[in-house]
Amino acid sequence: MISIIMPAYNAEKTINDSINCIVNQSFVDWELLVINDGSIDNTQRIIDDWKNKDNRIKSILIENSGPSYARTLGLEISRGDYIAFCDSDDEMDAEMLNHMIEKMNNENDLVVCRYGGKKESKDFDCEKFFSQQEALSSVIESNEFGGYLWNKLFKKKIIQDNEICFDSDIFCCEDLLFVVQYVLNCKQVALVPECLYHYKDTPNSLTNQKFSWKKISNILARKKIVELLQGKGSKENIRKAEKTLLEQSLFAYGQIKKYMKIGIITDYDEKLYKSYYAIIKNVCRKFGLRNLFYINTTLKFKIYLFILVL
Repeated sequence: MISIIMPAYNAEKTINDSINCIVNQSFVDWELLVINDGSIDNTQRIIDDWKNKDNRIKSILIENSGPSYARTLGLEISRGDYIAFCDSDDEMDAEMLNHMIEKMNNENDLVVCRYGGKKESKDFDCEKFFSQQEALSSVIESNEFGGYLWNKLFKKKIIQDNEICFDSDIFCCEDLLFVVQYVLNCKQVALVPECLYHYKDTPNSLTNQKFSWKKISNILARKKIVELLQGKGSKENIRKAEKTLLEQSLFAYGQIKKYMKIGIITDYDEKLYKSYYAIIKNVCRKFGLRNLFYINTTLKFKIYLFILVL
């Protein structure tokens, strides 16, 4: 069985289509766990309507706690041997689960498909398989299949045996951190060449906000990734992870300075500023000079780097 985990928050405009595409899967041995993360619109009514039509759909209503907590809860109550994720504003192709499960075997610990939408994955060869380090490289650089959850099929045993979970203090790139932890325990990754997951860009999503402390938390995820790779990742992958962490830290510093200047950040958020400033300064001092010629950023941000290193 495949357990599909779907966090939902105020998704009344999109969740009907998201659930419908799962009900219409050609592969039928699945359960859908919809974790309603404290929605205050008609999301629960739509979930209940579907639950009454199909007993494979389960609904769990919780207080608003964020997608990481919702997904962790989904993992805890899941009954399937395999785990898939679907966002409540996206859609799966009707053949997605069928194609993914066909590739899953003793050698392949993770199966990945192409995805379409505003974020669109590159084409790849149907016969292509990734070793652990090759997969890590692709995840870190978001190349062939990226660090997303929803275009992948996971083995629950690997998640359980290695106590892989979501960090509820991280709201951006928490999925990337989860995927890196998982891939570090994989032998091989298989790729499905078809575009089977359809990503929809939601205007009010966290990634589309101009500034949010939750969005800045992506540097916490990337910092943990660098720490995880020590002793487990190749030198090349460690360098890539350090480079990305440094670039994102400098960008976050620039964003904080910009929005403090125009008065968007409140006095309360000043406490968060001090906390993140300490993290960013530490990152720059630890990784800045040795990655100076590798980072892809503007002169302004390189000036920030020198200021933070001093």
